Amino acid sequence: MAGFSDYLTTVSRKYAKKSRRRVWTRARRVVRRRADYLTGILNGVDYAAWNPERDKLIAESIDKRYVGKLTCKKNLLEVSTCPGTVSRPLIGIVSRFADQKDST
Repeated sequence: MAGFSDYLTTVSRKYAKKSRRRVWTRARRVVRRRADYLTGILNGVDYAAWNPERDKLIAESIDKRYVGKLTCKKNLLEVSTCPGTVSRPLIGIVSRFADQKDST
């Protein structure tokens, strides 16, 4: 298990912190021993890499004032199969469809 891993990851920083305290008996020693290598990655997103101000994969960079957003929306509608027009809201959601998340 963790003996062959460089790092241990969980679904969030909060859950990683919780795992250090409340973890299954068999894994407790491993988690405590490797606590410096336990981290949480919120939904797997690296916000430094996925920064719209520097992203080379979108049609135009988007600054803090949202300059460039309209160009990106037009491009997304052109290259995708999403129905819609620029004048209507376009919503994308990355989320779970199960209510299993612990809110504490």
